[in-house]
Amino acid sequence: MENISIPEGMFTPEVKFDFAKNIFSIRGNSYPENTVEFYNPILFELLQHLAGEKDADIRFVFDFIYFNSSTARVILTLIDELDACASRGNVVLIDWMYKEGDQDFKEIGKDFGEDVEHADFRLTPRSSV
Repeated sequence: MENISIPEGMFTPEVKFDFAKNIFSIRGNSYPENTVEFYNPILFELLQHLAGEKDADIRFVFDFIYFNSSTARVILTLIDELDACASRGNVVLIDWMYKEGDQDFKEIGKDFGEDVEHADFRLTPRSSV
């Protein structure tokens, strides 16, 4: 599977998916005009890849500055799929990055991680520098 590298746009995040290393990240702002159009091709590739993983170490980094409600639904889907992947015997680390001192984004991360049962969900402060 070919890696995915999408640079950050004005309304879309940077996306880096390294399928060989099982390291995935979404960073920046996410409020695309058409969330489905932006995320569906990315999700399709990722979910297809995760379905074939067995005894793998997988890391996913969410490092948002801002996202809208339709992106929140995508995040929930991703977290659910990552948790399901972990339930099949894979080691999955989900890093929820938030700006150090930003209690709102930290709380949002806590909310997203509440239902994670099999993956390791971590709240990770990022320095403001």
